[in-house]
Amino acid sequence: MADGVKNTVFMMIFTSPGGKPDSTTNDRMLFLGKLISLAISMKSSLLLNCAGVWMQQRGCSKEHLLGIAKTVSDDHFVLSPNKAELTKWVELSPHFTSCFLSTVSEIYGRTGTINQFKPPPRLLLEVTTEWIASSTTLAVAPLLINLQPLLPKGSIVMTAVTPFVGLIRWCVEIPLLRLLCQIRGKEEDEIHATEDLESKLLLGLLESMNEKPNLEHRLQQPEVISPRQMCTLIKGVAESFSEIPAEYHTHKLAQTSLDRLGQALQIALASGCLYGNTHELFQALRQLPRNRLLQIIIYRHT
Repeated sequence: MADGVKNTVFMMIFTSPGGKPDSTTNDRMLFLGKLISLAISMKSSLLLNCAGVWMQQRGCSKEHLLGIAKTVSDDHFVLSPNKAELTKWVELSPHFTSCFLSTVSEIYGRTGTINQFKPPPRLLLEVTTEWIASSTTLAVAPLLINLQPLLPKGSIVMTAVTPFVGLIRWCVEIPLLRLLCQIRGKEEDEIHATEDLESKLLLGLLESMNEKPNLEHRLQQPEVISPRQMCTLIKGVAESFSEIPAEYHTHKLAQTSLDRLGQALQIALASGCLYGNTHELFQALRQLPRNRLLQIIIYRHT
């Protein structure tokens, strides 16, 4: 059976008529979450590839996709974790794995104030770091596939979203949460001893962004990171700092957070991954506490 036919059947089963949620959507999504978990356990690349195409077309940040990613995350990273098997996802289906990261990074992250920041489970952070470190093309996997022949006839290929911004958020926001816990004398059970993982994950993301010039001829769209996404991240960081007393803005953890943001932003700009109008982004950047690297970036690019 041709890939286009497989994806057409998959989409017909798991997409509501007209593409809008209806009375059957919840049941479809519940079943799909369990089907994806089963496909992972059975090492079915065919099903995972279909799921990756479906996720990209539906939009990785949509609410019902967040529910699916939470089901898969709970099944494989919380309830029955097997790290040796988890690291093999990249081999099974890099497209699905990248879409999963885009979605799961929306679940664990900033949901409101910094007090409501949900750090990822340690195993998820460990495995994500290994995935990104082992493959510089994983984060851009959705951009390396021409979806048109894989879709039902007449379908429009939707803009692909990469997991860069969501994963950068983890690296930038976790030090601020750690700082807030220190200020308030709270235990850091969920975020203790992950500094090395955060640093390694950020390094992997920077190396992945630096690969963009070598992949130009294969990319299906020029946008790897949208300025809108990055601007949302920066505004979230500014909101987090508004909850931290000003005298702590020069604290090592606060500056680590800003340094990481600056490193990600500089490489995104230099590599061409950040594509589009950046005016609002730099306006938001000026609202952050003073940081030497960020000041240099603002000076050079405005």
